Amino acid sequence: MADQTLYNGRQDGSAEAWLRYRHALHGYYLPTKNPRSRWEDVHMRAPSRSEISGISTVQDTDLDPTVPWSPIRTGTNSDSLGPGLFVHSDEGGEDNEYYPSTSLPVIFISIADNYDCIVTVSSECETTKFRVSEKVLLVSSPVLRNLITEAKTRRSGAVDPIKTGDNESSESKNSDSNTSLTLEGDASAFKVVFQVIHGHSQGDGEQLKSVEFKIFTQIVWLCEKYGWHKALRRWTRFWRKKYEPHALEPGYENWLYIADAFKKTKHVEKLSTLLGRDCGIFPAGRSPEGPGQGRFFSRNGQVVDASLWPPMTFCKILRIPLD
Repeated sequence: MADQTLYNGRQDGSAEAWLRYRHALHGYYLPTKNPRSRWEDVHMRAPSRSEISGISTVQDTDLDPTVPWSPIRTGTNSDSLGPGLFVHSDEGGEDNEYYPSTSLPVIFISIADNYDCIVTVSSECETTKFRVSEKVLLVSSPVLRNLITEAKTRRSGAVDPIKTGDNESSESKNSDSNTSLTLEGDASAFKVVFQVIHGHSQGDGEQLKSVEFKIFTQIVWLCEKYGWHKALRRWTRFWRKKYEPHALEPGYENWLYIADAFKKTKHVEKLSTLLGRDCGIFPAGRSPEGPGQGRFFSRNGQVVDASLWPPMTFCKILRIPLD
């Protein structure tokens, strides 16, 4: 059964309880961190009083739940695949593009021995720089192919071989520089992706098989954002089948996102029903991300990150109709 504290807000029935509930839903928005465009600018109005049957709020308790992993903002690079070198960065610029106000430690990870491309991934706690093969990125992802082309164009824009008449000199000069890309996502998930597309999966097969569900979810996010579905199809199929039997268990709520990404329907209806029964929204000021974020929910006292859930499923779970 759902935690009874989830229902106290709407069972009170008093005018004060209703005002608190209306305040909790004021300015409510659907999550916008999914890379697919259909998430953008989806605004949720506060429902009328007749629409809130079954919607619940969380009463103040002594619980102090730990906010789980977030699909974009992560603190550590915990996956063991690949070597790493830890240094500290005191410089700004590219390394701190996402978090310019802090000086972040930098971790270098070599994926390709003869690398010619540096991929920078930043989180709140650190910056990770991957040494990879530009050719592999070009072949594996149409999105990165365009980004690399743009980066090389910017890098060589100051030199015009036609005007200088010195093609050989120009090419020699540019070959001394590595292509640099700054990408968005989780560093642990990037490490797995880079290992696979660089052909390291045979030697690291056992480690790849043990990838956790939360990392798998972030890998799928990267596949959607950067067009890696085809390149990682073998492994994403393996992970999907591995975690499918656990879809209804606590901690696997993002199966809703996985199923949607792969156009699967198994467990979706039942999981949606369970979450509709077990989950409640946080009142204003009680959400782990602050008031009005609309990303975190409570499932029997445990915090659930709903930022990747498909919009229609999201509304169905909360029983809020879309206009």
